[in-house]
Amino acid sequence: PYDHMGPDMKPVHEFPRDYGYQQADSPLVDATQVKGHAVRAMYYYTAATDLVRLTGDKQVQTALGRLWRDMVDRKMYVTGGLGGIRQWEGFGPPYLLGDTEEDGTCYAETCASFGLINWCQRLLQLELKSEYSDVMEVALYNGFLGAIGLDGRSFYYQNPLRTFAGHPKERSTWFEVACCPPNVAKLLGDLGSLIYSFQDGVVAIHLYIESTFNVPNTDVVISQRTNMPWAGDVEILVCGRTGLALRMPSWAEGYSSSVQGFLKDGYFHIPPSEDSDRTISLTFPFTPRKVYANPKTNKDEICIMRGPLVYCIEDVDNSLDIDHIAL
Repeated sequence: PYDHMGPDMKPVHEFPRDYGYQQADSPLVDATQVKGHAVRAMYYYTAATDLVRLTGDKQVQTALGRLWRDMVDRKMYVTGGLGGIRQWEGFGPPYLLGDTEEDGTCYAETCASFGLINWCQRLLQLELKSEYSDVMEVALYNGFLGAIGLDGRSFYYQNPLRTFAGHPKERSTWFEVACCPPNVAKLLGDLGSLIYSFQDGVVAIHLYIESTFNVPNTDVVISQRTNMPWAGDVEILVCGRTGLALRMPSWAEGYSSSVQGFLKDGYFHIPPSEDSDRTISLTFPFTPRKVYANPKTNKDEICIMRGPLVYCIEDVDNSLDIDHIAL
């Protein structure tokens, strides 16, 4: 149903009933691509991941792996935004990732990034792989936090990648369909569960955010001191005996650590120490880098990133004609 294009070259529904919109066009175990409404899809896959964790269903886990690859490799914006088609607030064909609201694309609903972050958190409970936390981080800092005004009272429902000179996109204080503001509150209130997890005697740190974690049912306390995402130095204070798994971000070209450990699936594993109190210092290079659009998107574009942050030229401190910028 996503292959048909209208006379204005915008995708339209090909059939009166597009069951893919509700992820109902095939059983989950047979699904090969993410389709339909992006927020609903994220909630669906999050629940399915919980099912795998509770039952060990390998068929569902294999299907979720296929859907993850389709989403991350073909249908996700550089900001962690999801939903390239405005008409059904969701996924379109592979690599159809337009930048503007005006061309009927780039819906990138705030709630979709919220759902993606929660799906990543559940996947990390199944497998400690840094790709999940990398995607969670970029979606948190860009697709999600970018939607919230500094006043804490205004929001974007949609998050296009580009506006036009003289036509800024203002945040709204409320929406008739008010799903985004409460989801913002829910995620910020649950931020600790994104930063840390504890399983099989190992504390995993997925995000480097200054905080303290009291490990449930133990006497272990973990604290982070860091100025992430502005600088790449992290100091981790460990009180109590526990193993650690520290994420090595994909954006960092190398790292340095004050203790020995081993790498597995993008996490730096440190065994328990005889010392009840210790401090671990990490340093990640913070070099600005160019990230190019996939050629299959037909976009001749470069974005600038530093650490997990996607930088935006459409800002109040840049008095320039954003329609005529070349790098």
